[in-house]
Amino acid sequence: MRKSANPMEVDARRDGAGNGLSLTRGPETRAFIRSNLAWSIAAVTQALAVFLLMGCESSSKAGDSAAAGLQADAMVTGGTGGSAATGGSSGMGTSGGGANAGGGSGGTIGTAGVDGAVRLDGSTGVAGAAGAAGAAGAAGAAGAAGAAGAAGAAGAAGAAGAAGGPSDGGAGSTGTVLPPVDNVDADGPFATAPEDLASGPSRTSGVFRPAELGQDGIKHPIFIWSCGGGTYPNSYIWHMNRIASHGFVVVADDAPLDASGSKIKASMDWIIGENDRSDSPFYQKLNTTMIGIGGHSMGSLNSLAAASDPRVKATVLVCGGGNGVGGAADMHAPVVFLGGVGEMGTINYEGDYAATPSPAVFLIKEATDHIMCARNNIAPWVAWLRWHLAGETKYRGDFIDASGVYCNAPWTCESKNW
Repeated sequence: MRKSANPMEVDARRDGAGNGLSLTRGPETRAFIRSNLAWSIAAVTQALAVFLLMGCESSSKAGDSAAAGLQADAMVTGGTGGSAATGGSSGMGTSGGGANAGGGSGGTIGTAGVDGAVRLDGSTGVAGAAGAAGAAGAAGAAGAAGAAGAAGAAGAAGAAGAAGGPSDGGAGSTGTVLPPVDNVDADGPFATAPEDLASGPSRTSGVFRPAELGQDGIKHPIFIWSCGGGTYPNSYIWHMNRIASHGFVVVADDAPLDASGSKIKASMDWIIGENDRSDSPFYQKLNTTMIGIGGHSMGSLNSLAAASDPRVKATVLVCGGGNGVGGAADMHAPVVFLGGVGEMGTINYEGDYAATPSPAVFLIKEATDHIMCARNNIAPWVAWLRWHLAGETKYRGDFIDASGVYCNAPWTCESKNW
């Protein structure tokens, strides 16, 4: 067998069968092994140091610089967990509206902790625990209820409507309510003031009126009278006071013939002016929308001439007419013709009654002459004025119906245009 040039070479011997090898080490061989083993350990140690140095540089480049100063077997602890968010503050309730205030908003969830740094042994640090969620804010207290509004003041009561006027006869609404009476052939319920015989627009007229004007809020209707030829207001004191006792204010004119009716119209203007004059006894006491006119004999002719005035709401003609001329055709208000059997003025009424387009009644009384015609017909005269100027329609049938008071003895009646 050849001797090996290498100290590590071993002798090989086959076993008796020639199948196996056996290694024999001599002293040189063992020395050689020890020398090479020491060199190998030194080389491995140097290589490991290089490897660790290179690993530290690589870890630093990855952002884990903390591992360089720790021991090789020390574990780097995980990052600190996020702190819990503070709970939302309570909302304040708003008073007055009554609505609940909103509660505070919930706290923000805490942020997660930063991952732990890499251990030197290569394992990953434990992640920090997530921060606890902030507690929800407490709900705001409910707002106090608003105070109740004050109750509105009650509305004032509406004023009473004016009294309705007659339903027929064209007189319209009167605005006047007189105390009722049972007998128009007697004095009425008003005491009368002393007559003033130097009054009116020319200071020659007579004024007759209730002593207390405006009693219980009454607005007194107005009647303008035209005296017969050759007479004056003092000739009719009894007649005019009777009418005034029923609540009317009367202006009686002396009566020169007046084909234009200007005297009666001037008296209407004057009494309306007295109602508007603040220092007049008639101030705001008269119903100036309810005016009647009338006359006796020649005064009847003056009344026919003024009957077309639109302010006239009723006309009374006593024993004197124009036989169809002098204004009968221009009349518009209800008219009553008062006459007597065989009396000369009554004959002339026939033409006037035929000519008038107004609602009309023609009464003739027995045993009445021209002078007594006015006194003897005072009852229908008063009833006519109460019907058309004070709205007392209960008197209508007395003039129109066959059974009426003035359609039976001692009267006869005729009527038209109702």
